[in-house]
Amino acid sequence: MDDDRWREDDNRRQNEVTSDAELDTQTVGGEDVVPDLAGDPVDLLEPDAAAGDFETAEDLTPDGPDDRGRQEDGRNGWLRNRSAWWWIVGGLGTAFVLAMLFWPRFIEPFRKPIPEEIGGLQVVGFYDEDQEHTQPSALSLLKTNKRRLDYLAPFWYKVKSDGSIETRVERDSMAEAMKAGIPIVPLVNNDRGNDAFLHDTAARSRAVQNIARLVRDNNYAGVNIDFQLLAVDSKQELVAFMEALRRALPRGKLLQTSIIPVEQTTAKEETYDYDKLAAAVDNVILMTYDRHGQESDPGPVAPIDWVENSIKIALDRGIPANKIFLGIATYGYDWRVGAKGEKAKIVPMKQVQAERTEKHEFDEKTQSSRFSYNGTDGRHEVWYEDERTVGAKVALAKKYDLRGVAIWRMGYEDQNWWDAFAKALGRK
Repeated sequence: MDDDRWREDDNRRQNEVTSDAELDTQTVGGEDVVPDLAGDPVDLLEPDAAAGDFETAEDLTPDGPDDRGRQEDGRNGWLRNRSAWWWIVGGLGTAFVLAMLFWPRFIEPFRKPIPEEIGGLQVVGFYDEDQEHTQPSALSLLKTNKRRLDYLAPFWYKVKSDGSIETRVERDSMAEAMKAGIPIVPLVNNDRGNDAFLHDTAARSRAVQNIARLVRDNNYAGVNIDFQLLAVDSKQELVAFMEALRRALPRGKLLQTSIIPVEQTTAKEETYDYDKLAAAVDNVILMTYDRHGQESDPGPVAPIDWVENSIKIALDRGIPANKIFLGIATYGYDWRVGAKGEKAKIVPMKQVQAERTEKHEFDEKTQSSRFSYNGTDGRHEVWYEDERTVGAKVALAKKYDLRGVAIWRMGYEDQNWWDAFAKALGRK
């Protein structure tokens, strides 16, 4: 009787110890452990070594360890572990099913397409939210032509002189892009053409980290860096910036940069180091527009011979064809003839088309559109890009087997332009 009572007390104490241990049991390296008071795992299989004077129920047994009790406790522990494993397996299975259902919907708007999925020339659309209040609005054109875009690059961010970022995110275009599954690669420019942050190590590092954080936190497909009006002595600092940003961006994110074309391969003073920038980025946007602009004499915005020469120079300078996006303009300029020192007025293509009263000519040599008119302040000359000029630019991108074309800017065009553009691309 005494032995039986002793064994009953022994089993009761044994169950109490086991029950207490279960409260904080973790699994580490495939074995059950319990954390000590400092939070470090303690191996349940060696309580004396791990916890000093900790006594097991077996130590309290006067006749020594009870093999039968140990075997029963082992079986009970195995059963408890097996139950826990069933819960773990069930939870993982449920998580897997939910991930398969909802993950594609979440990631699709920002997923980086691969060439096999797109086929032919890829299309980047630089989206100007300031054109949402003129008809047809930028947003309506985005909705209508979303299947013709592979990336959307809205004008949302500016780097200031201290490396901080000025933000202007437009929610309607973001929502539409997400809904349509268009990866977002926002444009970041240098506020007012400043390059002070490129020469200040701390400011440059701050800008790099801020941009990388924007891409990571918003799960963008990447980022487009459009730094313009830089001093010539910023050339190597710009390369250093792009190389640092490449390292800081999350893996798999696109890094694009926009560069102004040079007119001849012997140019000595250039802001962009073509081959080094090309090595640091995934894509280069060749800004083949503004051959004539606000501060020049009247002339075509993107004459076809100049565009082709710019492509040749970029290739000769070491930019691989499969990294180049050819810039295509959707606007023009209105010059007052003879007004030296007076800046020309930028005119969106849709405005020219909506207000046209004069005869518009198509210049075959330059593949550009133009017209003249008499204003209250004198004679005006207008050169612009439209649905008649876009086909020749797309043809050049195909001829040189470029990665794609980039629309500068979305919101300046109309639906006729989009239809001609799609036809040239071979898309519906």
